[in-house]
Amino acid sequence: MQKYWLERFKVKIRRQTLARWMIESAKNLMPLVNLLKEAGRKATTASSMYCIRGGPPDKRRVLLEYNAQKHKQFVDDLYADYRGLIQSDAEVIFVKLGDKEGITVSLCNAHARRKFEPIAKASKTNGTAYQAMRYFRRLYKIEAKAKRLGLTDEQRYELRQRESRPIIMEFHQFLLHSKSCVLPQSALGKAIAYSLNHWTGLTRFLDHGELEIDNNATEREIKVLVMARKNFLFS
Repeated sequence: MQKYWLERFKVKIRRQTLARWMIESAKNLMPLVNLLKEAGRKATTASSMYCIRGGPPDKRRVLLEYNAQKHKQFVDDLYADYRGLIQSDAEVIFVKLGDKEGITVSLCNAHARRKFEPIAKASKTNGTAYQAMRYFRRLYKIEAKAKRLGLTDEQRYELRQRESRPIIMEFHQFLLHSKSCVLPQSALGKAIAYSLNHWTGLTRFLDHGELEIDNNATEREIKVLVMARKNFLFS
């Protein structure tokens, strides 16, 4: 009996036909593959893949951009003509984009939260890291509420002003006080310093209803590549 694929879409296409499509497509794509090959570049040379997610709310697009050059030059070239908001982690090359006219950088709160998470789990006490995690949970609970209610960007902005901003102000005072009570080079000291040093970027989401509280949506998009990274080693 002939087997078919795509039956869940009520489309019957023979397996041989699907295979032939792939073979013929591969032939036509070979000129592009040849252009991707870098002459004289060793297989062990480090390269990077950037995941860029953006576009209008109803037309989000994801671009996976290969980079074989130095990071700073690549990022500067990529955003040379860009004006608007950029949400990213706190790598210096991204933070520095905020120095360019017309660019506003918002940083990822998930990265800040992860600094405290292992400390809170290890201590198993109601200590400073545990209290910091409580602040993050309160903020994320408000974000979940906005999604559950299907709020517009304007409504989410108003919700954040009413509910998130007071928590942020309280959290900031808590971190400032805690900083003076811990060793700067301890894991907790570094976690606190990270949040305070990047405070403006971490709280930028309050001022823009279209921004998320973190960069997790983009991280999910690049997960496919990250999971297969070992398979790509030396390729």
